Amino acid sequence: MNKVNIGHLNHEHNDWLRSLKFYKNEISLLKDRLTQICNRHATKEIAVNLEHFENQFTIQERNINSLGNNIKQVVNKTAVHIVPSSGLPVDEITVHHETLRDKFIQEERIIHELRHEFNRFAATCI
Repeated sequence: MNKVNIGHLNHEHNDWLRSLKFYKNEISLLKDRLTQICNRHATKEIAVNLEHFENQFTIQERNINSLGNNIKQVVNKTAVHIVPSSGLPVDEITVHHETLRDKFIQEERIIHELRHEFNRFAATCI
């Protein structure tokens, strides 16, 4: 059986939740900036890009909410099963954790790429 430091897992989960909250706030700011661009530029070419970013921001907000809920479920499940008599294999906890880590890293990468893509677009609208 693998040994896992539950405190470390909990700390990492909390870091992820704080990061997701930050990214959600960042998307809100990007959406505000998108609205400003929309109000200043009404060309068809820009409208296509505006719709693209609006859709991407909505999708990423949903992904953030879903991932946050999944993390909270694993945190709660882990907390319940820490009792020594629970019999929950540590491997099960680490598998959920590793899966969440992969999803978090992927979401973080997508958010960074989207932010950079949007900033490049916004710079052309100035």
